[in-house]
Amino acid sequence: MLGFLTLIAVFWAIFTHMAAELLGVPSRFRSAVLSTIVGWCCAEITCMATGMSLAPSIAAGAVGSYLGMRIFYKEAPLRSFLLFAVSTVVTVAVFGGIAAYMGIQRSRLD
Repeated sequence: MLGFLTLIAVFWAIFTHMAAELLGVPSRFRSAVLSTIVGWCCAEITCMATGMSLAPSIAAGAVGSYLGMRIFYKEAPLRSFLLFAVSTVVTVAVFGGIAAYMGIQRSRLD
């Protein structure tokens, strides 16, 4: 579980930085990494507290990441939420595409 959440966190930091550039939010990659670390820590603590349950860990990571964006980007709440929403959509699309591709490849092997 640690590896999976870390992989999501790495992609999340990259996509957050890209979304900030797209939305015109003044961004440094450091801000994206620090806000992601806040979310990752929340996800890991929740993961340990809930006995390795994935859904609450992802939700806690998302909330923590949004709070990290509010702290490190110093933007208005609506703009931070827009940044969070774009990052979320891109991350879900990428990981959804990877899962779909893996499913297609698995069905070919069977």
